[in-house]
Amino acid sequence: MGSSSATQIAILINTDESPYIQLFKESFRNIFIGLSPSPMVTFYTPPVTQIFPDPSNYDLLIIGGGTYVVDETTPWVVSELEFLKTTVRNYPNLKFVGICFGHQKISQAFGGSLGHNKNGSAEVIAKSSLNSPPAT
Repeated sequence: MGSSSATQIAILINTDESPYIQLFKESFRNIFIGLSPSPMVTFYTPPVTQIFPDPSNYDLLIIGGGTYVVDETTPWVVSELEFLKTTVRNYPNLKFVGICFGHQKISQAFGGSLGHNKNGSAEVIAKSSLNSPPAT
């Protein structure tokens, strides 16, 4: 995990549409600006760069929303799922936060399944550690 006293955060921005990339970055910066000590935040845009963070350098991994569908076969979407599965398995103490697209990807990485909610209500399940990481 991060070595400095400030929390090290990696944020995956899951879109390749320029206006949204900037909006997502500004929104996250506004969220973290009031924290003390200020966390060190690094942004990654897998749809554009195909680059993922080194999980050993971070305390928290935020997988953001985006403009893609979680079950697409677009190469970066598939690569992100594989990255998350490996990260979940190899870094069981790393904290994860998922937003929209991100929480669906985290669910898949932890071995969960996705479906449509016909009731219109939302459910959130949080788990701070893994008892048995999913097989790859």
